[in-house]
Amino acid sequence: MRQNFEWNVKRSNKTTLHLICLMDNCTWKLRAVRRDEGTYFQVRSFVNEHTCPLEEIHRRHRQASAVIIGEVVVSRLQQPDGRLMCSKDIIADMKTMYGIQILYSKAHQAMQYALSLTYGTYEETFKLLSSFGYMVPLGHIDDLVFISDRHASIEGGISKVFHDATHTICYWHFSENVKKQFHRNDVAAIMDKVARSYTELKYNCHMEELRNFHKNAFNYVIEAGPHKWSRVHYPERRYRVMTTNVAEGINSCLKFARQLPMLTLAEFIRNMLQKLFYVRHRTVQSMRHQLTDASHLVILKHVEKCAYMTVNPVDWNIFSVKRSMKHWTIDLAGRLARATNSKLTCFHVHTHL
Repeated sequence: MRQNFEWNVKRSNKTTLHLICLMDNCTWKLRAVRRDEGTYFQVRSFVNEHTCPLEEIHRRHRQASAVIIGEVVVSRLQQPDGRLMCSKDIIADMKTMYGIQILYSKAHQAMQYALSLTYGTYEETFKLLSSFGYMVPLGHIDDLVFISDRHASIEGGISKVFHDATHTICYWHFSENVKKQFHRNDVAAIMDKVARSYTELKYNCHMEELRNFHKNAFNYVIEAGPHKWSRVHYPERRYRVMTTNVAEGINSCLKFARQLPMLTLAEFIRNMLQKLFYVRHRTVQSMRHQLTDASHLVILKHVEKCAYMTVNPVDWNIFSVKRSMKHWTIDLAGRLARATNSKLTCFHVHTHL
């Protein structure tokens, strides 16, 4: 292929293979016969000299079939940037490596053949998909929360498949809707403080700031439902997850696998999660504390704040905590004054402890 010569099959059967150059009066030829004791062919004559005129040479090599090209590029299906090799990449590679030109249709066929060699065909994997689902049942998950944009179809689909799960709004998408609605980045900046407020007091303070700054934006976010986008008002365990960044990160990891057959994609996800949970499990085994390192640092900061506070008992479970002009009431039995999202005790509780 590199020399841009083509051959023609003069004779081919179970015992003999005879190839000659496609051009007339050319001396190039190859003749091989099968050995009696096996299935191997032995070359009996080979003239490796082309006498073709230069004007007869062209670069659309017919021996460069889709099957041959597919076998050549099968090891380079995944590009350095993580994407799947496309037909244009195959055309460029064949031009660079072998100096031949192929049509887009042949490059596409070669890519499909290379995919089938490595990952199987779409038809084959689809037939096996039902057995994969049987091995991994959907099951039931307690306290399941879905975070997405405000699309009504997403919430409706979640309610049909996961009956006990709850749905909330991705704050980033909601903030972008506010920017698009009012064309004000400063309104979105105030909204960020409102949505991420940990306490009802801070939430009300920032909401009052938003009301005074832009009344229409205030009404818009109220109509959307604070329990959907506000951290402090969400009734379930949202923790610190306010956006769909986790899903976007998964999509980035699946950039290459999403272009493969469905069963291959499912197996890729299973393998990725298996590695992730294994690393997490090893990390948990090596931890020196009952909490994660990040949560342990939060508790340490809470303990540091306790040194500047004064505790006065009111009852067996109720205590009054003071610092300067600020005052808090702690009810250990009713879990009053505890963080409702991170599920870590607030620094007022550590003051008593």
